Amino acid sequence: MPAPGKAKPDEEYYISDSIKPIYDKALKIAHTYDITALILGQSGTGKEHLAKFIHDNSARKEKNYLAFNCAGMSDQLLESRLFGYKKGAFTGAEKDTPGLFHEADKGSIFLDEIGDISPYMQQALLRVLQQKEIHPVGGSPEKLSVRIICATNQDLAKRCKEEKFRWDLFYRLAVGELHLPSFIERGKPELKIMIDFFNKLYKRN
Repeated sequence: MPAPGKAKPDEEYYISDSIKPIYDKALKIAHTYDITALILGQSGTGKEHLAKFIHDNSARKEKNYLAFNCAGMSDQLLESRLFGYKKGAFTGAEKDTPGLFHEADKGSIFLDEIGDISPYMQQALLRVLQQKEIHPVGGSPEKLSVRIICATNQDLAKRCKEEKFRWDLFYRLAVGELHLPSFIERGKPELKIMIDFFNKLYKRN
C-alpha cells in the first residue's frame, strides 16, 4: 500500500497534475475503514476509476468491490437489487435473494448516478448509513459493513436547495467529497499529454 499522500500509479490510467491532488485525497479516504465518498464530475471524467482506486488502496481490498448504476430504475427494482428480498415478498419472489450490499459485505459498493434516486430510496440509503444495516424487501434488518462510494454528474447541493435531494443524506455521503475536473478545465496542454499517453497505450496493446 502506498504511503499516505502518494497516489499509486496506474499503467493504464494517466494521473495528470490537475487530478493528482484528488487522488492524494482519495488515498487518505481509502486509509480509513468506512468513510463514505462522494465523487462529483461530468460523465467520462473517471469517477468509477477513482472509486475503484479507493477500494484497491483500502483494508477492504481483498473483499468485493461492486459497481451499480442507479439511473432509470423503479424504487422496487432498485431496492430489491441493492438490499435483496425474501421469498414471497412480491410476485415472482420465488426464493430468498441477496442484494448487492450482501455481496459487498466487508468490501465496497460504488453507486453511480446517485442524484437520480427517488426520495424513498434516499431515505432507505440514509437508514443504511445511520444504522449500519440494510432491510431486505419482506425481511428483517441485517447488520453489514460496506463502504459506500457514490458519484453523480449533477450539482447535489443545488438539488438539495430545490428540495429534490435530502440535505442529511448529502452530508452523510460527502464526508469525503472529491471533484474531478472536466477535460476543458484541465486545459489544452494537459489534454495533449493525455492523448499522447493513451495513443501509446493503444499501440502497446
